[in-house]
Amino acid sequence: MKKFLLTLTIAASMCAMTSCGGSNAGNAEDSARQAESASAVAAQEAAKAQQDSIEAARQDSIKLAEEAKAVEEADIAVINKVYTYVFTWNESAIKQLLSPAVISRMKAANEYDDGSMNLRVLTTDNQDGPSDVSKVNNVVAEGDGWYKVSFTEMGTKGTKRVKVADGKIADYK
Repeated sequence: MKKFLLTLTIAASMCAMTSCGGSNAGNAEDSARQAESASAVAAQEAAKAQQDSIEAARQDSIKLAEEAKAVEEADIAVINKVYTYVFTWNESAIKQLLSPAVISRMKAANEYDDGSMNLRVLTTDNQDGPSDVSKVNNVVAEGDGWYKVSFTEMGTKGTKRVKVADGKIADYK
């Protein structure tokens, strides 16, 4: 649009000069200077518009990164809470942090037919270990909602992969 207006302005200026008998060299030089000046202004405006566009894209990128970081932090908080409940064997509290599909899988993994979940599918499955220490050591985002959880269960180190979606554990490996 700016280029169109610039072209229109230049064309109108040239027509006005020609119709007023502007065929001498002085008028031609003035026209050339005006056209050159208008072209420079248009180039500056285009450069400014490009800079504004780049800045807007940069701001959008920063906002997306901040949002992704916030989601990741929330997911890690869910994982830490789930593992706290797993290590303390708090089945009733953990249910609110598991998807229905994960609850079904954990119930199916239970060797007893009592309707409870096998929480050990998220750990090393140790019943005893060299110490009483059970804790999450590290959680690393792997992308697409998946996280690698490094933990110590009763003194034995282990790792599992869990997926978080909508604030709940949605899958595990």
